[in-house]
Amino acid sequence: MTTQFNEEGNQNSPRNNSYSNFSRVSRVDFPKFEGHDVQGWVYKCESFFGVDGTPENVKVKIASIHLEGKALLWHQSYMNSGPIRQWPIWEKYREAILARFGKQTFDDPLSKLMQLRQTGSVEHYQDAFDALVIRIEDFPVSHAISCFLSGLNSRIQNIVRMFKPKTLHEAYCLTKLQEATLASIARKKPILEKPL
Repeated sequence: MTTQFNEEGNQNSPRNNSYSNFSRVSRVDFPKFEGHDVQGWVYKCESFFGVDGTPENVKVKIASIHLEGKALLWHQSYMNSGPIRQWPIWEKYREAILARFGKQTFDDPLSKLMQLRQTGSVEHYQDAFDALVIRIEDFPVSHAISCFLSGLNSRIQNIVRMFKPKTLHEAYCLTKLQEATLASIARKKPILEKPL
């Protein structure tokens, strides 16, 4: 059965409810959170809220019922620590959960991104790059492309730079294409001349 809330965030009957569907995208699972990858979880929550049109006063309630393990224990402690014990707005709750489960303040993803170098496959490098670049707020696309290209193997980097990619997607595609081209060339055996 679907739980429903009225404008004040109280449980209500379907006929008196302005937010009649608890989730208009109820076929999409709301993300669960156990304490790992809080940035990814917050991003998924906010995407869900945006698609669903979730009212501000029920966002934390919806998120809280999808917490498990140490995240649920933290939530219970957080809710009991307030003087009034009322539901916070999403912005404050997001700050608190990011502070508890997020990376430490001394973590510097930009520094790590600038030091990142391709040592294996392009796919492995792209995964590591994506994990860092999403943690940098307001990072211009041109800077992201420059950092991405700078970390590539020089045999791939020089060819990709020649095409002057305008987006990360374009840079990723060109990089994979160049990696495949180099692999194809490496597989071809040289033609040996017969001795005279």
